[in-house]
Amino acid sequence: VTISTSNYQDITLTINVSAKNRLTPVLTGTPTLTPTELTYGEPLSKIKITGTMKAGDTVVEGTFSWQQPGDTILDASTLGHDIGWKFTPKDGNAYTEATGIATVKVDKAQQYGKVSMKFYIYGETPSTPSLTDRTGDAKAQVTYYYNTTNSNSGGTKWENIQPDTLSAGTCYYMYAELGETKNYDSFTTDCVKFWVMKAIPTCTKPTGLTAK
Repeated sequence: VTISTSNYQDITLTINVSAKNRLTPVLTGTPTLTPTELTYGEPLSKIKITGTMKAGDTVVEGTFSWQQPGDTILDASTLGHDIGWKFTPKDGNAYTEATGIATVKVDKAQQYGKVSMKFYIYGETPSTPSLTDRTGDAKAQVTYYYNTTNSNSGGTKWENIQPDTLSAGTCYYMYAELGETKNYDSFTTDCVKFWVMKAIPTCTKPTGLTAK
C-alpha cells in the first residue's frame, strides 16, 4: 500500500493477509429419518432428516434437505433407495455445505375394490362380475371366485360359466382377488351375494286334440 502526503515522501507499507478455508462439517453417526419409511404413493418430502454435524469438536447448526425434488414418488422397495441429502450450515462464512446418502425404504401400498354381481336366470347368459370403488394398480390381475358359503377363500374360479353351470334357485357368494404388483400388495374383496333364479319354462299349447 502506498501512502502519499504533500509534505513527505511517499512510503510503501506491506500488509500481510491470511486466508482460511471454510470447514466442511461431518455427520456424526447416521442421519435420522422421520418417519423411518414411506408407503408407495407418498412423496419423498414426507421424510424429514435430522442429524448431528460437527467440524472437529464443534457442533455446526444448519438444515438438511433432499437432493431430489420433494414431490418425488419412489417405487416400493424393501431394500430401499439410496437418496442423496444436503446439509446447509447456518454460518455459511465459516462452513461449507456437506452431502451424503440415506437409504429410504418404501412399503407396497394396499389395493381395494368391491365386487358387483347381478342375479341372472338359469338357462340364460350368466351375468358378468366387475369391480367398483377400485384403487391401486389398474393393471393388477383380477380373478373372481364363487362359493356356496359366505367365505372369501376356498371358492371355485369363475371361468367358462355356462347358462346351466350353476344350480337354479341357489344363493351363491362371489369375491375377487387382486394380484400383487410391483408397488401394491394383493387384496381379497369381501363377498357379495347373488342368486341363480329358476327359469319359467315355455309351453306349446297342443292342437288338434279331441276329447270324448
